[in-house]
Amino acid sequence: MGSNLVCYQYECPRHPRCALAGGTCCAIELDHRKTPVSEEMCSEENAWSLFSPNAREQLRLWMKNPAAQI
Repeated sequence: MGSNLVCYQYECPRHPRCALAGGTCCAIELDHRKTPVSEEMCSEENAWSLFSPNAREQLRLWMKNPAAQI
């Protein structure tokens, strides 16, 4: 599902740790081949439904609990 989505919500606390994160705050390069994630699609109110940990976040989570399935 998430492969055709990209997130540019820089105010989101999960944005930098999400595999869907696109661009940076100072260099926005929109990928017009992908659908931008709207606040309604992924927010705290709907439990960050699209959040997908990137490789760095997955490693951090694994280091906290190596026995957990990530």
